[in-house]
Amino acid sequence: MSACILIAADCPLETHEPEKEYGVHFNIDTGVIDDGGADDNFYLHPFSNIGHYSGKAHGVALEWFKYTEGRGEQVIAYIRRCLEQVEEVELCHVWLSDYDPPKIHRQRISIDELRPSDIHKLEEKVIWIDPASTQPTWYYLIITR
Repeated sequence: MSACILIAADCPLETHEPEKEYGVHFNIDTGVIDDGGADDNFYLHPFSNIGHYSGKAHGVALEWFKYTEGRGEQVIAYIRRCLEQVEEVELCHVWLSDYDPPKIHRQRISIDELRPSDIHKLEEKVIWIDPASTQPTWYYLIITR
């Protein structure tokens, strides 16, 4: 299937969609793809199968065309609001499909230390470290108050 970034917590999670629709522009001559870079141009969709990926009760899937620092800041603000209700929130980069049990890497970080670049680094992690393997690697940032 595909890699996915999930946010999981033991409190209900709100969805998010941009206030307006942004187009994606392709420049075939230069190979540049641009979505305008608006900070709110991302989606948080309900993710009902969170129990397969996390021990948390609720989840949303993060969808954006590409990472920007402003979008990272928006996600941090979202997580900060969640942490008003719970002690920790998980930000997970996982593979969505059947496979051998994954290797799991976890890192704890406080919300005050979390930076947009941490989200970008998580997103860029390689899920299939060994392409010939049937065992993906999942990455978790466990964000605490």
